Amino acid sequence: VANDGIALFDPVQGRTVEVNRKLRELLGRSPEASTGLSLAEVLPGADCDLTAILRKTLAEGPQQLEVLLRPSAAAALHAELNLRSAEIEGRELLLLVVRDISERVRSNAALRENERMLAALMSNLPGMVYRCDNLPEWPMVFISEGCRELTGYEPEALMIGGQLSYGGLIHPQDREYVWKQVQAALEHREPFEQSYRIKHHNGQLRWVWEKGRGVFDEQGELSFLEGFIS
Repeated sequence: VANDGIALFDPVQGRTVEVNRKLRELLGRSPEASTGLSLAEVLPGADCDLTAILRKTLAEGPQQLEVLLRPSAAAALHAELNLRSAEIEGRELLLLVVRDISERVRSNAALRENERMLAALMSNLPGMVYRCDNLPEWPMVFISEGCRELTGYEPEALMIGGQLSYGGLIHPQDREYVWKQVQAALEHREPFEQSYRIKHHNGQLRWVWEKGRGVFDEQGELSFLEGFIS
């Protein structure tokens, strides 16, 4: 809480009776210009209906929401608001807690953009990217959209819980070879590369080329396999 902005309001007058230093810093206000403020003045440029939120707090209880604030004397910031009634020294007041979540919002936006770029990249690859468990049926926990072109099946069909397994598509005569190749590479913590046959959804046999490697945790235990098949 020490790192959060805090304001106390008189619920009758709807004005601040106290504002802590952190909130003044977020708003770019001096101590002298921080009391007697309305909720709209405490939360300048908020992209929400503050009057409705205030009424809802008084009628229904604590409220939590995220808003974008645009203080005139400070940089715009994304904030998480918590507003509730509180009895302080025998006086009924409204307590507003303002938490700066700008960094979290930026990080989430960057993560979404990275995911979008990765998805776009994988969709243009002439094959499929995968992540799977190290079992003979190769249970898939992730398959890229290239699965459709490569196998003729939707990615969901080959994922864990789907009606098929990728291991079931491998030609019976090649399954043992594929398994042994992967296990030998894992034993030496090396990437593996191999070619074998799979049965396409249309019934045709296709030769595929696969390159992958094991991903190990901090204790050296195998977590999963990752790779590319074309």
